[in-house]
Amino acid sequence: MMKSFRLRVLRDASFNREELDKKALLTAFGYVVFFGWFFYRSIWAMAPLTALLPVFYKKQKEKHFQKQQDLLKSRVCEWLKSVSANLRAGYSIENAIREGRKELVMLYGKEDPLARALKPVTVGFENNIPVEKLLTQLSEDVPVEELKDFSEIFRIARKSSGNLTEIIDHTTTIIAEKTLVGKEIRTMVAAKEMEQKIMSCMPFAIICYISVSSPGYFDRLYHNPIGVLIMTLNLAVYLMSLHLSGKILQIPV
Repeated sequence: MMKSFRLRVLRDASFNREELDKKALLTAFGYVVFFGWFFYRSIWAMAPLTALLPVFYKKQKEKHFQKQQDLLKSRVCEWLKSVSANLRAGYSIENAIREGRKELVMLYGKEDPLARALKPVTVGFENNIPVEKLLTQLSEDVPVEELKDFSEIFRIARKSSGNLTEIIDHTTTIIAEKTLVGKEIRTMVAAKEMEQKIMSCMPFAIICYISVSSPGYFDRLYHNPIGVLIMTLNLAVYLMSLHLSGKILQIPV
């Protein structure tokens, strides 16, 4: 019964994966339509460009997944701080986890992904399932490295009969510092990412300006073999530059 409940809750709280997949697919299709129109001025050109659809889809999915990861890391850090504070206040580990979840619900609502993922954990307490087992399940269901580290440290501390409050407090401090460093790095990179986005839009802005101010200026680049070849090379160079700039700004935290 507990297993079926857990699977049902986690399916409902699957961090909007289906919604994110749909959004990524629509965005990728939008890129295909835009590039087909901008580089070739032809609906038929969109057919061969659909070969790039899996590439665009993968990139968008990775982007959305990273945003989701950043959100979950932030929520996990807040939840761990709450659990640690509750333990210092004299709560048992089960009640500390319950109160931590209640604070997440108060701050972000019942639809918060971590709050929903913690629901099977609180139900597990009522079924007398060991805390370490529930936390291990939680770390498997919520794809955040910090939560996995916490559950492993908790399991070892519980097995070795150590000072649980002190160990959790120390672990939470380390995880919070790591999360803070990650936020600082992303803040520094954010300005460069904005510059990269502006630079990637500039060619289209310049071409649109010339097209409006001098109608017909680019007509000879469309609907003829040489023009198609030139625009295909331009598209390849543009996509390669996007890929390289993305790699440069991709700093693992």
